[in-house]
Amino acid sequence: MIERNSKVKIVASSQLTEMMLEELVGKTGVVSEDLTGPERRGCKGYMVFLKDPYQEEYEWFIPTESVCHA
Repeated sequence: MIERNSKVKIVASSQLTEMMLEELVGKTGVVSEDLTGPERRGCKGYMVFLKDPYQEEYEWFIPTESVCHA
């Protein structure tokens, strides 16, 4: 589990590809919200505030499989 305010790196995963966000692979950011709790249904992951914007947005939902400590 990665905690809020942790610096992370985005890595490749099939879920990231399905979401058509593979261009985010290799980018770094900070976890702004943990969406991995047991009450969450469906895809679990994190809201990540990127160092540099992607498609003019800084904050993105990134699936758990695509996040590792930077």
